[in-house]
Amino acid sequence: AAVAYAECYKRNFLPFDLKKLKEVTKGFKSIAFLITSNESADHLISKIKNEDKDWLQYCCLIVNHEKLEKKLGLIFKKKFVSPHINALTIINIIEQLG
Repeated sequence: AAVAYAECYKRNFLPFDLKKLKEVTKGFKSIAFLITSNESADHLISKIKNEDKDWLQYCCLIVNHEKLEKKLGLIFKKKFVSPHINALTIINIIEQLG
């Protein structure tokens, strides 16, 4: 097989606590999660407990692919899919949140 490009790496995820994140962001007008890989989506899913689902549904999900939206779509009500994630895209999405 001819391979034009290949990458091999292991992601090191930053530790986070959804319960603590909920407390810290309690007064925030909008909360957004930016997920750009299957591994990151799986990691987030592995951290979600039943009690987290109530508040996470009101957060915004920003992803760069429809497959990620489908994977995480049942958790979040507000979802944005943009194949070109950059600072301007994120700013525009946040402005749409109000």
